[in-house]
Amino acid sequence: MVKIFKFKNIVTTMLSGIFLLPMLSLILRTDIKSWSQALHMQRIYESIGITFYILILTIIFNILIGTPVAYTLSRTKSKLGKVLEILVFLPIIFPATVSVLGVQYRFIQFGLIETTLGVAIVHTVMTLPYYILSMKSGYTTISDNYFKLGKVMGVNEKQIFFKITLPMLKKSFIVGVAMIIMVSLVQYLTTFIIGGSEVMTLPIMLMPYMVDGGSKMGAVYSIIYILVTFISVVLAKSIINLLWRDRNVRSKN
Repeated sequence: MVKIFKFKNIVTTMLSGIFLLPMLSLILRTDIKSWSQALHMQRIYESIGITFYILILTIIFNILIGTPVAYTLSRTKSKLGKVLEILVFLPIIFPATVSVLGVQYRFIQFGLIETTLGVAIVHTVMTLPYYILSMKSGYTTISDNYFKLGKVMGVNEKQIFFKITLPMLKKSFIVGVAMIIMVSLVQYLTTFIIGGSEVMTLPIMLMPYMVDGGSKMGAVYSIIYILVTFISVVLAKSIINLLWRDRNVRSKN
């Protein structure tokens, strides 16, 4: 047991080192002057605000569209369900630029080019397969007997979802939202094609500095980008846990 415990500690330390090494390397490339310059730039705060706003819209769109689709896919065994599943995962199969260029003309017609809403819609298309896959995995673990039992007890569809289904989907929902955040925050080309120079997200601001490998400002922006991603995931998980806890308390009362 002691040997196993020591082995786990060694593996954990090695993995932590692998993940922390890039962060440490970035920190060592910065200095006080570069941090002071970055933190006094108004556009960095504006880009963080725009990034969070697009992220919130993307999460909302994913929940509204992806949740019922995931349920349908988990309960449909027909060929039509398989075709629908293939269509859902097409954005992953095809390159992002191909998918975005395909809808760019329509976005111009509807006035969605160079708007945060247009970027959020494109991010939804890119992140939806990951959210649906996560939620579908959660739905498949729930037996149909729970739904049948709820109907026998006279519970309507809304009550079945909020009192039976939703509590069982907590882990899948957290994973799905985390995937939305991480995939959305790495969208550069899609954001640039649809948002242009008007929608300045963190990846758009970061990319010019990535060209210059020795840029101290690039290292500062990279650290800010990592922190925003980490904070977004932690914040989303905390909010979900709070909502679930509040719902459990109200259901008991």
